[in-house]
Amino acid sequence: MAGRKPLPTHLKLVKGTARPHRMNKAEPKPVVAVPAPPDHLDEEASAKFTEMAELLARHGVMTELDTGALARYVVIWRRWIEAEQEVKRRGHVVKTANDNIIQNPFLAVANK
Repeated sequence: MAGRKPLPTHLKLVKGTARPHRMNKAEPKPVVAVPAPPDHLDEEASAKFTEMAELLARHGVMTELDTGALARYVVIWRRWIEAEQEVKRRGHVVKTANDNIIQNPFLAVANK
């Protein structure tokens, strides 16, 4: 099919190009919801998941379909927090068993 792909209604509204004859009346609309945190998250990550899910739902962009993406974000956020704490505790450089000074390995994790 040639031509531009149709834009979702909410983008037409943002761009200011929404006209009644251009609207898709059968456009699917996902239900805004605050899903429960996945079981594999620890307590702190679950709290962050719930906090972010409520914030996103308040803005109308959180659905049950987004659970996996938000869970991945929270896991990465938790890993970043742990790495930052370790860098703060041990410093930016550390000594090896051979007394060589190297960059703290947790700094690489924190910077990813």
